[in-house]
Amino acid sequence: MIAAPLTRRKTQLELLAEACGQRRRARVARAERSYEHVLANTRFAALEPQALLLEWPSVAPAPADAEGCLVDVFFEVAEEFLAFRTPTRGRGTRSYPDRGDVAVWELAVPLRIERRQQRVHYRLSLADIGHIPARFTSISNPQRTFTAEVANLSCGGLCGTAPGDAACTAQVDELFWTEFNLPDERGAYEFVVRVVHARHMAARGSVALGCVFCPGEHPLTYRVQLHQIAQFVAHRRHGGPGCIGG
Repeated sequence: MIAAPLTRRKTQLELLAEACGQRRRARVARAERSYEHVLANTRFAALEPQALLLEWPSVAPAPADAEGCLVDVFFEVAEEFLAFRTPTRGRGTRSYPDRGDVAVWELAVPLRIERRQQRVHYRLSLADIGHIPARFTSISNPQRTFTAEVANLSCGGLCGTAPGDAACTAQVDELFWTEFNLPDERGAYEFVVRVVHARHMAARGSVALGCVFCPGEHPLTYRVQLHQIAQFVAHRRHGGPGCIGG
């Protein structure tokens, strides 16, 4: 999720220089598909006027990815999760007094660095399935309940839209019990969820919620249901029917 761009060019170049000086870890993924297309785990090497250098990965990317591919690079500096998008330029070699000839992966110097974390899970849209209501009950105040329409689902959580005053009071980091059914003949799914974003849409009298699944009182049930959701998402993603049985 992007919080804000880092707008000062000098600040961005300083961040890259710091990452290179500290040989910070970098995760390189195909742009737009970074939840699954990790090309390499490597480290920053050096910042040059016309190129950003990463250490050549121990598991080399395919030629088409190594040169001419648009990638997202995720890294961390001073406890901030950062990322940028830039084209790859291929494998190169640099000579250093203390290390001799070193294989590097050349990237274009990025135009913008953002505060962003890599999406971990594939997100499945439920638009073609139909009405999937989820009942939310506040853990701190069980009298406060509302129903949201689930829009998409992943192994990590769900997003939905809810009307009504109760939903409009939902706060980031608030915990809810939620219950919903999927067309997989497994019955109701029950989770504790934590709100990670809540966007109030006053004109529509509703709120868009993003929530992550959290372990509840029964760890085994939690793991089993996460596994079942993973199966459902994988099955739907690869073209299976809504009902997967079992």
